[in-house]
Amino acid sequence: MPATKEEVVELDFTFVHHQLGWYNTHQFEFDGEKGKIVIDYSCFAEPILAQKGKQDKPVCYYLVGFFKGFLETVYKTEWDVQETKCIAEGEKHCEFVMKSVGGA
Repeated sequence: MPATKEEVVELDFTFVHHQLGWYNTHQFEFDGEKGKIVIDYSCFAEPILAQKGKQDKPVCYYLVGFFKGFLETVYKTEWDVQETKCIAEGEKHCEFVMKSVGGA
């Protein structure tokens, strides 16, 4: 059973949504104030790449919103989440960076 907020985030971001088939976690770093998740499969990016070809910007808006909303719910503060690399752009991985921008 997770004991800290950081463990709750890690469990959800690395295991739960992998089991749902949303993405496969390749790398996860998180300290409660900032973090990064790198995924090597995205159920959002890969179909777009296959059907529409290489995109000129990231397309995993749903995951950005999910990560932001989950972090804000757990920490009760505002978070900035950006997708900095995307499989749909031809990258090997999708990469998301997150940081807390509000006080608790």
